[in-house]
Amino acid sequence: HHTFSGEAALIKGTIRNLERKNSEALSFYNSCISKTSEMESSAKGDKLKRYYNYLKETCIIRTARLSIEEKKYDESLKIYEQIDKRSYKWPYILLDQAWANYYLGDFNHTLGLAVTYKSPLLESYFFPEAEVLTALSYYNL
Repeated sequence: HHTFSGEAALIKGTIRNLERKNSEALSFYNSCISKTSEMESSAKGDKLKRYYNYLKETCIIRTARLSIEEKKYDESLKIYEQIDKRSYKWPYILLDQAWANYYLGDFNHTLGLAVTYKSPLLESYFFPEAEVLTALSYYNL
């Protein structure tokens, strides 16, 4: 129940992920999610709540990326749905979601996610990979 237990679980999960021990990494990431959720709900200040939420979202994204590595694309898309669209991390996961849809053969949804970066709200985000993915999707359609 230490203040840094969420961060510790995230770091341990990252280490296991780099070692390609995905089941152990997933266990640590799930531990991170539960610990940071617990700490977020008991935090007194708004800044601390946002910090724990940011950590929780990081761990959620890492679990989704593990699912993509294991070619469980439907599962990863369900995990990504846990991230709020108002989150700081949301613009960065659009590309991951687009690739998961691409691998599932859902090229229309892939295009929709990739084109989202052209929105005026996201004009400061430029990922050349989104352009490549758009071209691949058009090619497959």
